[in-house]
Amino acid sequence: MKRKNDDGAPDHPLEPGASGRHLRWQLARAVAPESCRWESVEGQWVSLTIVAKTHPTRIIVQHSDGRSQVVEAHHIALAIAKSWRT
Repeated sequence: MKRKNDDGAPDHPLEPGASGRHLRWQLARAVAPESCRWESVEGQWVSLTIVAKTHPTRIIVQHSDGRSQVVEAHHIALAIAKSWRT
């Protein structure tokens, strides 16, 4: 049984897509060497990969459309990944 939030919304809310459509995103199994991956029902994905053996830590944020960005803080990587899922 699917749980709902207090406001009655589903656990995985719909996020507006670039074209104005709403896409459903959910966490998915990461593909090596990824650390984390989200996938949409339309087959798009956004992933985070922590680059080992570097100082400071570097995280690569990638999108299935070819976008890629390297950042040095987890909170920045998560914010970029969230913005790319909208």
